[in-house]
Amino acid sequence: LAVILLMPLAGLAQGSSMLGGLLWSELFVFLVPALVATAGSGLRLRAYLGLGRTDPSLLVLGGLAGAAATLLSVVLQAGVVRVVPSAWLESFDVAQHFRGPAWERWAIAATASLVAPPCEELAFRGYLLRTLRLRRGAASAIAISAVLFALTHLNPVLLVGLVGLGVLFGWLAVRGGSIWPAMAAHAGNNAVVSWALVHA
Repeated sequence: LAVILLMPLAGLAQGSSMLGGLLWSELFVFLVPALVATAGSGLRLRAYLGLGRTDPSLLVLGGLAGAAATLLSVVLQAGVVRVVPSAWLESFDVAQHFRGPAWERWAIAATASLVAPPCEELAFRGYLLRTLRLRRGAASAIAISAVLFALTHLNPVLLVGLVGLGVLFGWLAVRGGSIWPAMAAHAGNNAVVSWALVHA
C-alpha cells in the first residue's frame, strides 16, 4: 500500500529529473517502506529481510544468471513489440533516458546497477516475498511478488520481461535462503542493460 501511494510522487520526481527521480524512487518508494514495515512490526531486519550470510559462489551464480536472463528478456520483448501499439513503444522506450550528456548517462547506469538492485530486492524479495511466503507458500509468493515488481516499473512494454526477471529473482532468493543471490542477479541484469544503453 505504501508503494502504491508513493508511486505518483515517484513519477513526478522522475519527470522533472530522471537521475534525481530514480534515486528518490529507489530510496523512498522501495527501501524506506520495507525497512519501516519490518522494524515497525518488531522484526529483526537482517533475519527477516534475508540479509544473513550466504555462500559467495551463490553470488557469482546469481550475477551470471541475471546477466544471462537479459537474453531471455530480449526474446520476450521481441514478442511483445509485435502486439503493443507503436505509440507505446515510443512513450515507454527506456533508451530515451540515456540520451543526455555522457556524465548523466553513466550516473543513471550506475544508479540502475548499484542502487536499484539492493533497494528493490529488499522491498520485493526481502520484505514482500518473505511476508507472502508466511501466508501463501513459496510458489505463490514468488509469482505475486514478481507481478508487483513488474507493475511498479510503470512500463507496459517491459511488463512480461520484468515478470520473468521477478520470478528468477524470487526463485534465487528462496533457493539461496537469502536475498543476496537475487540482488546479484538483479545487479547483473541491470548492469548489462545499462551498459548496452550507454553505448547505444
